[in-house]
Amino acid sequence: RQPNGSNHLSASSVTTGSTLAASSHALTITTDAIALGGNVSGSGALVIQPKTASTTIGIGSGITSTSCGGAVCTLAINDTELGYLQNGFSAITLGSTAGTGAIAYTTSADYTFNDPLTIRSSSGTITATSALNTATNSLTINSGGAVTVAAITSGTLAVTGTGITLNGDIATSGTQTYTGAVTLGNSITASSTGASSAGNNISFSSTVNGAVANTQSLTLNAGTTGVISVTGAVGGSTTLATLTLTNSYQFTFSAAVTTG
Repeated sequence: RQPNGSNHLSASSVTTGSTLAASSHALTITTDAIALGGNVSGSGALVIQPKTASTTIGIGSGITSTSCGGAVCTLAINDTELGYLQNGFSAITLGSTAGTGAIAYTTSADYTFNDPLTIRSSSGTITATSALNTATNSLTINSGGAVTVAAITSGTLAVTGTGITLNGDIATSGTQTYTGAVTLGNSITASSTGASSAGNNISFSSTVNGAVANTQSLTLNAGTTGVISVTGAVGGSTTLATLTLTNSYQFTFSAAVTTG
C-alpha cells in the first residue's frame, strides 16, 4: 500500500487467483499481462495500465491476432474479466498517459461499464469496433493518436484524438465534446437528450467530413436547451450527403458547410 492509502500492483505479469478487494482505496495495476481469476471491487478509482509504454491493450473477447495495429494485443482483458470489474468504483481507467501502443476494444457480447470510464493513451491508436456503453456514467476517450469508435451510449462524453472516426450512432445523457478532426465512417445520429428532451451541448473543435463524398449524413439533436457548435468546416474536404439539426436551443457553425 502506498503512503496515501492507495494500492499499487506493479509487475511484468499480474495474476489473481480469486477476488481482489480494494475497499475504499484506489487500486492501480501496472502490468504488461493480466489474468483476473475473480471479482475486483472497491469504491476508489481503478486503473489498469501497461508497465511498458509500447505495450498494446486488447479489451474484450472479440480481439484477434491483428486487432492492435495489425499485431497481437499484449495486455488482454477478455469478456469474463470485464465482468469481474464490480460496480462501485469511483472511476475506471484503462491505458496510460505515457502509452504508445495501440488499444482495441472488441467484445463478443454487449457489455455495459457501470462506473465512469476513461480509455487513454499518449500516442497509440484507440479503436472500438464494438459499442461502448457506460449507461449514464461519463466516458472519456483520449489519445494523441487516431481514435475510431462504433456506437456509444454514455453520460457526458469527451473524445480527443488527432483524427476521430465515428462509425456508429452516439446517444448521451450529458454533453458531447469532440476534440480533433472528425470523419463519418457511416451516417451518424448524435443525440444528447438521453431520457429528457432538454438535451445538452454538442461541440466539435475542428472539421467534420465524410469518408466518401455525398455518402455519409450527420444528424444532430441537442434537445431544447442544448447548444450545437462546430468550429471547423463541415464537408470541406469530403462533402456530407446531408446535415440535419433535429433540435437545439441555438447553433453556431464557424466555417462553411458543404453537403451534396
